[in-house]
Amino acid sequence: ARLPMLLCLAYERLEKWEKIDTLVHEALQTFGAANSRGVPIFENLEAENRWVRLLVRRGVACAYLGEEHLDRGLKYFSLALRVQPRCRQA
Repeated sequence: ARLPMLLCLAYERLEKWEKIDTLVHEALQTFGAANSRGVPIFENLEAENRWVRLLVRRGVACAYLGEEHLDRGLKYFSLALRVQPRCRQA
């Protein structure tokens, strides 16, 4: 469960933004289907926190991928804030 986050940190240092985008997409699939709010049902608070951190990482990657990805990145930040309105990272 921690491996995607650790890989994200390594890819950030290497500035491999496309790899982060792909990795986080695959990691988010493990949380299951989204409800009507676009959010999966979390098993516990730790899973919710991990999901939010992954979304923030993907949003940052989108910002570095270029202008054509900014709207998508903003959607990830918005979704993270919908789940955790007080999230300082988003």
